[in-house]
Amino acid sequence: MLKVLSLAIAMLSLGSICPGRADECDALAGEVAARVPDVSVGRRSSVVIFLSHPSVKYASIGCLPFRNFVAVVEGKYPKSDYFDFLGAAGSVVLHGRAASVREGAIRCLKRTLSRPDEDVSLDFAGLSFSCSAGRLSTIVTVQMQ
Repeated sequence: MLKVLSLAIAMLSLGSICPGRADECDALAGEVAARVPDVSVGRRSSVVIFLSHPSVKYASIGCLPFRNFVAVVEGKYPKSDYFDFLGAAGSVVLHGRAASVREGAIRCLKRTLSRPDEDVSLDFAGLSFSCSAGRLSTIVTVQMQ
């Protein structure tokens, strides 16, 4: 879990390094908002844009140093609508299939829940998943391999 949070903080600190990536992130966020119901675009830096949706505590699109999608939900056991959102939004950001993103996230989280207090990484369908589940929140990060 600390690895994921450290990555998010590092990405935010890169701030104004690459304006071209900011335009790419804006375009991706707009596409997610247009294609996934109930998504709204929140605050942004030049490399991270935060999204809100009823199924998550927050989600973000990261554009530096590589494109990724992060979805955080309260609690240790997310409901199916969390995985539906993750699949739909993640497929837009990473240009993959929603079913593959959803299934990879489920598999990664199952492994995480079987290994308490460990972050788990999983490669599935050409994507890399990183998952952590604690008592207070669950985090899934998806990126291209």
